[in-house]
Amino acid sequence: MCNLGFKKITADNWREKDEINSYFKTIYENGKSADIDMNKKVDAILEPKLNEKVPLEVKQLFEVARGAIIYGYFFYPLYALGMEQLFRVRESAVHFKCSEIGEIGKNFHRNIDILNAYNIIEDKELWHSIREIRNEFSHANMQEIIPLNVAIQEINSCVKDINSLFI
Repeated sequence: MCNLGFKKITADNWREKDEINSYFKTIYENGKSADIDMNKKVDAILEPKLNEKVPLEVKQLFEVARGAIIYGYFFYPLYALGMEQLFRVRESAVHFKCSEIGEIGKNFHRNIDILNAYNIIEDKELWHSIREIRNEFSHANMQEIIPLNVAIQEINSCVKDINSLFI
């Protein structure tokens, strides 16, 4: 690593596992540890599915975010970048749902309120929290670095949130 605080990609190392991933281990009940099985992690990343009613454009945005997370194996900051994108994917899903019902607000905040008024969103505070996190990520002053498991949890939450809009 150089002074960036994360892997500097070069022509020689871009296809190599980011060494930060080596620091994370699976700890077994007997106290032994082993390297994380990335095949199992990829399976966990690929498992959540958006339902068939979710618009294609939202699915495309989601798959790009999911792909970035998978490729975090080679460049660790992609875990954060993919996770951050999941918050923008939710915003897009809300916009498409508003379009579907024929009432689009001027911003994410208003669109959340519209869907809440139509009883499509049950937990308005949750969605406004998502909006606030999206804002923080979109106007960042520094590069976020997050562990893979946090990104995987966020993929699951994102799928649940988006699928709830398109029942």
